[in-house]
Amino acid sequence: SLQTKQRSTVPNYLTTDNLLLVDETNPFFVLKGFDDERPFLPGENAYLSFAEQDDIQTILSGFLHEIAGMISAQEERHLRPYVCQTTDNPDREAVSVEILQCVHEVASEALDLVESKAAAKRGISQDSGKKIIDRAEDLVALRAALLRIRWICEAMILAYSEQFDHIAHLEIERGEVNRGLHIRRKTNVNHHYTKIPTMLFDATGEIRLLEHIFGTISEVYHRTAVDGAGVKRYQLRDETVTYSQLDNPNWGRRIRLFAELLEIIHGTVGLVVPMKVELQIEASLSSSIKVLHFGAERGTTLWRQLRHWS
Repeated sequence: SLQTKQRSTVPNYLTTDNLLLVDETNPFFVLKGFDDERPFLPGENAYLSFAEQDDIQTILSGFLHEIAGMISAQEERHLRPYVCQTTDNPDREAVSVEILQCVHEVASEALDLVESKAAAKRGISQDSGKKIIDRAEDLVALRAALLRIRWICEAMILAYSEQFDHIAHLEIERGEVNRGLHIRRKTNVNHHYTKIPTMLFDATGEIRLLEHIFGTISEVYHRTAVDGAGVKRYQLRDETVTYSQLDNPNWGRRIRLFAELLEIIHGTVGLVVPMKVELQIEASLSSSIKVLHFGAERGTTLWRQLRHWS
């Protein structure tokens, strides 16, 4: 029976011959903290009740008060590493790293306690969504603060190991009332996928960058495509635009305006866009602008009649 139970816990994808195919990688998916989320406020969170044990409460609360003081005292954009000022040991760096490791360990212990409390409230899963949120709100806030304490410790320990004076992972935001931290970090690929052989298909991938995410990569196929004579490329926007963002009609209007400006310059223009954008703008385009969607340009001779494609 034990053997049967063990077999049942093994995911199906590990018991069969599977291959994970990744098309067009985006290294930024593992980077967190770069969006417009609310900054972490150490001074406010220092008053949370982290644990019933006095030693855990004292260590975590004291650490957040220390970080809040560092933020208030600094004028730089990024936080400096924590330095212990109350030691007689001449090697302050070693003492500071040891304290950060201790705080990290204590925060992890407090996280275990939070998870135990959450497990004891499993009955709330039968309640409505609002009741679940209301009853678990304190645990959610507590878990979020403890995770951020760990991330701060990890960033500062890394700063000591790499000899950073300022930590780009910890950016200070100076508001009108409070000063907080944007905590930036790199997450790992879900461990389920690390056990599956993976094949990447990417026309613009940087192997050295992707290896920080997926591990060692063996290049099995490489081909370079070059533009033909008379082709000029212009980058109009320095940011990634996802396919789902094109659902916003503003993008269709921008693309249509761009084509109309080119029409003024060149007289006739060809425009190749995703099908969803074509459906949004084709009815409002003049006859001098010929529009196609990606994939439909194959086999057509329409381009021979035009002076400019975009």
